[in-house]
Amino acid sequence: MRKQLLALVFVMTAGPLAAQEAMTESEKLAFWEQVSACYMPPEDTYNITVTVRFELDRDGQVVNDLVERIGAPAEANAQVRNLYEAARAAIVRCDRAGYDLPQEKYIYWQDIEMTFRAPVRGVGEGTE
Repeated sequence: MRKQLLALVFVMTAGPLAAQEAMTESEKLAFWEQVSACYMPPEDTYNITVTVRFELDRDGQVVNDLVERIGAPAEANAQVRNLYEAARAAIVRCDRAGYDLPQEKYIYWQDIEMTFRAPVRGVGEGTE
């Protein structure tokens, strides 16, 4: 199975949070694993990265199923578009029951950027 996530960034969009602790590495990893369980890059797509941004509501579901591709020109090639669609599908498909995230840290996970990548050609091909 070809799957790989490159990076996960929780983008804070609110004001100061003196008493609030940020997401721990284990909380970030748990979320990352929830999304990666549904992520499968398209065949014949290699050495490409796509960054997406989305907002989650308090139930851990993607707001309006909107997942935006960021940092790539609108006229991106077919491989970039295909990888974006695979990333978007994974995020939306896995959120049906709502992502399991700590409610008290909602301000930290309401706005998320994730970078997905297709495997490097020849590395990890044919492996689970």
